[in-house]
Amino acid sequence: MKKLSSQKKIKNYEEILELFVGNDELRPQMNTPFEIDNYVYSTDAHTLIRVKKELVKQDYSSNKTISSAENFIAKKYPCSISVEELKGHISEIPLIDEVEFIDNSVECNECNGCGEVEWEYENYTKDDNCPKCDGSGRVGARKEVKTGNKILDPDYKLEIQSRKYSVIFIERLIKVADFEKEEVILFNIHNQEFRFKIGNFEGIVMGIICSGDEKVFKVKNK
Repeated sequence: MKKLSSQKKIKNYEEILELFVGNDELRPQMNTPFEIDNYVYSTDAHTLIRVKKELVKQDYSSNKTISSAENFIAKKYPCSISVEELKGHISEIPLIDEVEFIDNSVECNECNGCGEVEWEYENYTKDDNCPKCDGSGRVGARKEVKTGNKILDPDYKLEIQSRKYSVIFIERLIKVADFEKEEVILFNIHNQEFRFKIGNFEGIVMGIICSGDEKVFKVKNK
């Protein structure tokens, strides 16, 4: 059976939490774990996970919280999925090169990075988007660079109870199950939300709407 795309062994609860954080400059509160009452949470807006604070050594109490996070935790988990079955489906999905984008842009010298210029016509003036940078304040393109790592092809999805989920997110749950030494994942589907419990962890994976071009594996559950 093919191994998961990342071979790094997870050693502690903090590393699990880091799997679920975001990387969005516009939503910095999602880029680090945070605490609510007796739990530590992580989310990237597509997935969310929490674990009891007493199990985590690092202090996240100073991080900005997302107060609505606890509303996504299920009250009960009537269904279950075999971790081995999920691994079987994952093993059939091809790996592709992981890439990262290097930002080679620089500050626009026409607008000095503010994104706006002043237009003048006869006695009239108007502030508008800079024509050189289209209002972004920066010029130059991002460069795509291969990292040398392999990741699952994101065009593939897993179908659970007629809802479809990204294989990238399901792979995270497998890593959590391996860390917790759990053979099954307990879950409760609410609308498109896959609400799960894996050992000491609870959380959610948001469903996706497929365009029709994706390849889908159907997963059995108990």
